[in-house]
Order: sequence, then C-alpha cells, then structure tokens
Amino acid sequence: MRFDTYENNFAGYVSDVFTQGSQFVVIPQAGQTPQLFVISIGGVPISTSPSGALAVPDAVIAGQQANPVVIVVRCTNLPLNTPVTVTVKPANGAAISAVGYNTSGTLASSTATVSLNMPRGGGLIYATAATGN
Repeated sequence: MRFDTYENNFAGYVSDVFTQGSQFVVIPQAGQTPQLFVISIGGVPISTSPSGALAVPDAVIAGQQANPVVIVVRCTNLPLNTPVTVTVKPANGAAISAVGYNTSGTLASSTATVSLNMPRGGGLIYATAATGN
C-alpha cells in the first residue's frame, strides 16, 4: 500500500508494509508552456494568427484534395513522441479525430504529422496533446 499525500492524517491500521510520499506538481516557468500550432492542411499553409471563424476561412482546401489529408502541427516545449490529436469539427456532422506523434525536432520545437479523412465543407480544426499520463 502507498500513501501519496501532503499531510498523512490516516488514523487506521495497516497490517502490511506501506510507503509514504508525495507526487509534486511541476509548473513550467514563463515561456516554457507547451503550445501547438496547426501550420498546414493538405499542403496549404495556415496564417500565424488564425481567426477560427467559419465566415472567413483560415485555409481553403481544393475540392479535389484526396483523403487522407495531411495536417502538420508545430509543437513547442512538448516532449518528443507525444501523441498529438487533431480534431475536425465540421459545420454539419460529428467531429472526427486522428492521432500522430511529434517525432522530428527537439523538445523546444518539433513537428507532428497527422493524416485524417477530412469531411467536405467548412469546419474547425484543432490539435491537442497530453503528456505525463
């Protein structure tokens, strides 16, 4: 049995061996928080300051673009080989997601490539990542 706590106020009885400690939360210093940027969709570069508004698209992908579409995500301060999930939320219909990994670059700056069968029409595209799970 293990007790992970800042203050151990357990008043019960343990009949076996146990260990005690804590798992501290690490808060990154300013400028070191992980960030993700979708930088291209199907080879079309995305603005460095996308609006995310359906009325004014940040990228227009040709109707002849074959699936799967390659989406490139720039990662900063993200450990290499972290799963990066790209989600497409079409204006109509259910969201779809695919996972890729940031396998090229360094902790400070890396790139993830995700291939996704993209639905036709307008929608929002965003990337997420989780580390330390």
